[in-house]
Amino acid sequence: MADRQSTPLTADELEAEGATALPDKEVLSLLDLNADLDLALDAAAPGDVPAGADVPARADGLELFGEIGGSGYRKAPSLVRRGDGQTVQLTKLLYVVVENVDGERDCEAIATNVSEAYGRLVSAEDGRRLIHTKLRPLGLLRKADGSQPEVKKSNTDVLACRGRA
Repeated sequence: MADRQSTPLTADELEAEGATALPDKEVLSLLDLNADLDLALDAAAPGDVPAGADVPARADGLELFGEIGGSGYRKAPSLVRRGDGQTVQLTKLLYVVVENVDGERDCEAIATNVSEAYGRLVSAEDGRRLIHTKLRPLGLLRKADGSQPEVKKSNTDVLACRGRA
């Protein structure tokens, strides 16, 4: 049987990675469940990323909360908060990618670090795909030209009643 560390991610596994913008009330309940949460926040590195560069950078104001244990999920979710205050729930793989984006490492270096932390072989192309199709659309990373993402905070309230006239 192949070592899990050396098994590359499949296209289906990459596609299955997801993130969810959480309403503020749900975020508070998740954070309340884990009173020992380490709130050491990690802000985005300043500086512009040249257009076309293979060096992704976090959006300004991005805060990394990490894995939230005791949440009731089979696999504990990881949380980040954008600069506009929107909290986003990420899978472990997406969180590890964001954690390794620092505005200095290229996708090859990010993939190497992610592979080690995640325990699966993640190629530079896998990292690029996750960055471009999952993380940038959520407004967690700067655009490819180095500019800040345009984000709109979700006001979705999971338990709200909505009526139609």
